[in-house]
Amino acid sequence: MSKNTLSIVTPKDPKNEILTPNDLNKSGKQSHTFSNLKFLYFFRNIDISAPSLISTETLNSEKDGENHYSIGVLVKMDKIDKNGKKFSKEEAYKLDPSKSLDEIVAEVMELLEAEGTHEKSRALLLETQDSRKYITEELLKSNRIDKGSTLLLGTSPDRLVSHILKLLQKRESEAELQRGEIADYWHQNLSYLLAYSEDVVFNRIFITKNGLKILLSIDKNVQESNFQKILTILMAFLDDNLIDYKDILNHNPEFTEMLINILNERTSNGDVKLLQKTINLLERGLQEVPAVRVQIFKLLNESPILHTRISDKDENIQLASLMLVNSVLFMSRDNEQIENALLNKLKQRIFNSLIKLGRLREENAVGTFQRIYLKLKYEKDITSRGDAQSVAQQQLLAKVVKNLEKDNWESVISRNLSDHPLFEFQTSVGILPLRCLESFSRKHRDDCMTIITNNATRHKGMFPIVAAANEVVSILISSLDFKSDQIISSEYHELVFGISSESFEEIFAAIFLAFWTSWRDAKAVMADFKKVINVLKEQVKLSLTATVSTIQQFKKNLAQNNYHSLVEAQNIFKGDEDLENHKSVLLVKEHLRKEVKKVVEENRLMLMERTCKFTDANNKKSFVYMRLDKSRRHISIDTKSSTFEGAFTSSSAKHVQIRNMLKVYQGIETKAVIDKGAKQKRKMIDYSLVFAIQHKVAEGESQTMTLVAENATTVNTWVDGLKSLLGVSFFPSESLTADVEHLLQLRLKIQLIDFQEIQIPTNFKPIESLQPPPKEWIYSTY
Repeated sequence: MSKNTLSIVTPKDPKNEILTPNDLNKSGKQSHTFSNLKFLYFFRNIDISAPSLISTETLNSEKDGENHYSIGVLVKMDKIDKNGKKFSKEEAYKLDPSKSLDEIVAEVMELLEAEGTHEKSRALLLETQDSRKYITEELLKSNRIDKGSTLLLGTSPDRLVSHILKLLQKRESEAELQRGEIADYWHQNLSYLLAYSEDVVFNRIFITKNGLKILLSIDKNVQESNFQKILTILMAFLDDNLIDYKDILNHNPEFTEMLINILNERTSNGDVKLLQKTINLLERGLQEVPAVRVQIFKLLNESPILHTRISDKDENIQLASLMLVNSVLFMSRDNEQIENALLNKLKQRIFNSLIKLGRLREENAVGTFQRIYLKLKYEKDITSRGDAQSVAQQQLLAKVVKNLEKDNWESVISRNLSDHPLFEFQTSVGILPLRCLESFSRKHRDDCMTIITNNATRHKGMFPIVAAANEVVSILISSLDFKSDQIISSEYHELVFGISSESFEEIFAAIFLAFWTSWRDAKAVMADFKKVINVLKEQVKLSLTATVSTIQQFKKNLAQNNYHSLVEAQNIFKGDEDLENHKSVLLVKEHLRKEVKKVVEENRLMLMERTCKFTDANNKKSFVYMRLDKSRRHISIDTKSSTFEGAFTSSSAKHVQIRNMLKVYQGIETKAVIDKGAKQKRKMIDYSLVFAIQHKVAEGESQTMTLVAENATTVNTWVDGLKSLLGVSFFPSESLTADVEHLLQLRLKIQLIDFQEIQIPTNFKPIESLQPPPKEWIYSTY
């Protein structure tokens, strides 16, 4: 039997039926009104479906073939006998959660011999080690009252809200108070509201009784002196999805301007929490109201305040400011371009903060900025294909020629072009290679002239400058995981994100020169281009496994993993490469790919049939257990608290049919879903581990469940598996692609074994020497 007390809390003054925060903060071991009650003991009910756990202490029952659970309580009362002696009396009771909440409250009050107070003014509160909240009908019927909980009997939320609103509206008392007393008066009343706003039941009733309007109508001077409390309360309403930011603006149109003024005027010396709440609310408004986005974008471009806050001495302000900047940049539109100078300035601020602090506590926030920074600075180049009509691209070509003091583009690449040179950049990486070549021709002019001289004297061994630049940029983007939702956080990514505004171009130059060195060492010709590329990929891969804290270190790693050290390993696979790249083999590979992909997807579904545990992205204290039932075409989902120690059971789980699933989100796509209602929204989440499932709950209504996996393998397994079940075309994860390629290689090698001993003739017999076909094969057209 558990020794956790199930006790009641009542007001200190029996005449006052409203609990103050001080009353609620009591340990709950005293009863101020009911002298006959000392303690109630609570033990967790055991599910009847688990016979091995049944004990004589359970109060479960089974009626009509159905399982019923009840809350077992043991009431321990101190009583006085006829002789005046105290004695303890224990009685066991069970509360039936199938009854209405009002009935249970009345029953508890009767157990406590507290019939004197009307049950409508009382409510039950559930207290755990981490929180205290009102018990609702849903909580009772969902069997989520865990072992170790404490039950409190307190003022009903409806009565409590009415009392708080009365205090907030009691303006006539201000005339009788001095200035300091007014501040104390509002400080006390807002403190009460702040304490109660942690409970969603209280908040819901507060909003329905027009509490938001009353809160925002408090006198401006009073409001400023207690602004931190008001902002915290507003964030609680937003986090509970009871209001939107636009609801605040409807009652106070100048609210955003007020927040921006606080951001400009306050310092972090004594207003850290106020500044943090201000930035958090601005971020929330940024996501929900387009007009707020315009205001904050203007603030970022025209005011130094956000730049200053990123370098604030307080880490919490730094982090909140950085996340606000991330949101601004991520949500910027095409007509809201961020200049490179401003981006580089922001990058320098963040880099200085990293050096100053050694490392920010929240690495993911910095990683997110890096990814957004690279996207804003280079994505336009990647998405722009070579266009002969583009004046800007023609000017970029002219810069390369001018840097090398050449007459035209052909003299730079030492070959004749049948088409316009910009057509050479109609690849998946766009004109980014051209931009990198412009930087290379400017900063590494001597190396560039050496390559051009080689091309002029060795026609067969001519180094394909443009093709090499395209391949190097592809390798660089792949190593950065540039287009994915992965958060950039490695040393290599910090190197690209480094002090120089052209770090990306400098890394390109290092890899490009390594390519040229390998080409020269191999005495390669155009037919060897793909083989040298394979060596370069291995060279870059090995160089990244070592320390790369500086560009010089990266160049040193490339030199150590040179062509000569890798060529022996490359030659081992030379014969296989030639065979695998044969046209006929490629056709067989494409034929097998669909079959192999189906096998890998089936493997993912098998893994999903095992129970997996996830964290609820909107509630850190809840775990979500999920399992696929492939035969029934549904997913079993069970939500448990973080204190849950039992095993997953399908009987207590809800089932979501595959046909009712609408969409599966992954990575950064889930950001908007999490921000809508997560209390930890302001803390950075590793979006590489997040996915969301949107499913239909009723006609025209849908619900989105956002989950955080324990590792990348789990999230990729579930996302790939769910998308394959939905039957939609999707871009597979890297792990699924790798498994498909690996299995495809094995299948291909098995099939090629049959051809090992077959000698394919080089010369074929003349047609005349062949036997004529059978007559029945000939079709007459007469």
